[in-house]
Amino acid sequence: MAHIGVDLDRTSFKVGMDEGKRKAKSLYLVPSSTAEGTFVFEKAAKSYTLALPFILKKSGVDFTKTKYDFTICLFEYEGTTAFELKVAPEAPAVKVPYIGKPRGRKPKQASDAE
Repeated sequence: MAHIGVDLDRTSFKVGMDEGKRKAKSLYLVPSSTAEGTFVFEKAAKSYTLALPFILKKSGVDFTKTKYDFTICLFEYEGTTAFELKVAPEAPAVKVPYIGKPRGRKPKQASDAE
C-alpha cells in the first residue's frame, strides 16, 4: 500500500460501479472527506480489508463459491486519485501431472500361451 500513496488508516472511500450494469466488472473507490455513506479499510495482520459483502452480492459477484482477484488501476477523479478495482475470477491452479513411479497393482500381462 505504500506504493499507492494513500494512508488507508485515515481515508474513507465512496464505492461505486458502472451505471446500468447488472454484474460488476469493476468497482470504483473514490476518497471522500465526509463520513456519511463511506467505507473504511480495516487493518488485518499483513493486509487491509474492505467490508463490501452487500455491494458485491448485489452486483453479481458470488464470492462465497468463487475466489476473485482484484487488479488496482489508479485514475484521476475530480482532482483526487481514485482506484478502479477490476474484478476477475481467480484462475485455477494448473495441476502438474504426476511423473513419478506408478502406484498400485501392476496390470496383468497378456500371455502368448493360448
